Amino acid sequence: CFVTISFSQEESINNTIPNTTREIYIVSGIGWGFPMGEETKEVFTPKFSNILGANIASDKEFLFWYPSIDFLSFNYNQIEQDEDYPYIIKKSKSNYYHANFSVGIKKQFSQLKLYAFLGPGVGFMSEPRAEVNQETNIVRIKNKLRVSPTWRTGVGIDYQLERFLLFTEMSWSHNFRKVQGVTLDAVILFIGLKTDISRIAENVTKLISG
Repeated sequence: CFVTISFSQEESINNTIPNTTREIYIVSGIGWGFPMGEETKEVFTPKFSNILGANIASDKEFLFWYPSIDFLSFNYNQIEQDEDYPYIIKKSKSNYYHANFSVGIKKQFSQLKLYAFLGPGVGFMSEPRAEVNQETNIVRIKNKLRVSPTWRTGVGIDYQLERFLLFTEMSWSHNFRKVQGVTLDAVILFIGLKTDISRIAENVTKLISG
């Protein structure tokens, strides 16, 4: 009887202790960025792309932070003359690194979670240029870097798999600086996994704080 009472008391005490572990998921996925607009499609067409980020729970149950980097790739056709490079380049490749600082809201339905997010960011785009040495007839590909403020908003679905989440999301990205005379608006689709590192992050924090 004594053992039973002690067990019940311990169970009652444990049930009253709140779980203070902050949920943190590492986001990794693959997909494509689809440029919008006929003029934009003359310059950019989609290639295989990636995303790396994190979902970090806030003090509010329905809110979370979503920092991420989109590693977008595009087929690239130059349509405007560059005064520093006399030759126009076609059928090349452009890389677009898009750092996002988003906040999101979420709603849980059993194993499914619906979420939406939005926030500002900054984009780093490399534009290829052809540098031709007339004496040696050698062509070297140079890259010009463009930096621009951005905005990204989107929606997604998570499906619970043990300590992983299978996710798919769709977002709209706007670049505030024109490239080749066009505005780069893109619809981005990703699918991938979110890995729960909450316990690891908690243990590291305890170790650092002593």
